[in-house]
Amino acid sequence: MKFLLLFIIILYSCMISIGCKNKSSHPSAQKDSIKLHAPVVDTLDKARQLKAPVINIEDTVTAKQFILYTNDSATNMASVSKKIETSLSGTLLSFLKANKMKATGPPMAWYKTRKAPYFFEIGFPVAKKPAKLSKNIFTREIGADSALVAHFFGPYEITGIAYEALQERLSSQNRKAIAIPYEIYVSDPIDEKGNVKNPYKVQTDIVMPYKKIK
Repeated sequence: MKFLLLFIIILYSCMISIGCKNKSSHPSAQKDSIKLHAPVVDTLDKARQLKAPVINIEDTVTAKQFILYTNDSATNMASVSKKIETSLSGTLLSFLKANKMKATGPPMAWYKTRKAPYFFEIGFPVAKKPAKLSKNIFTREIGADSALVAHFFGPYEITGIAYEALQERLSSQNRKAIAIPYEIYVSDPIDEKGNVKNPYKVQTDIVMPYKKIK
């Protein structure tokens, strides 16, 4: 499954980076009532080692979608990667097949914490809400929100730079985040021959719903 492979690969690259550095920092995110969470290494340290990513920020209204998702927690980052792989290839994929459903887009993730214990949600958009849900399978409807979307092209482990850019844009335009931002894993980092693509040609969208401050 193309999008499954995408997510597992970028997740593992992120886990490896975090395991080596064991730190994550978003100073500007702490100023807002909605804290911004991204499981990434210290962006300043990493940015000094890597070419700067391309970040295009779009102000838009998100489309309504039904999301089929599951949630879990883990005590360390290695466990996070294993549990998310199990959720995508096991729990969610099995549910889709059993109900003759298909994902209508790439996987999406919500990260609720940045340090242990880790809490996260992972899911796929689907065409409609299932008539019946299984244990540990949930649905939500998202969209029709004003949102800033950072179209990020670069190594996944420095996506924290995009989170900071979004927060700075919100602050400069007198706006406030109204929900935890979520990530959409748009591009497949593996080409048709099974080779890893240039990370600067791989797209991750970070979506931040907002409202204007009166």
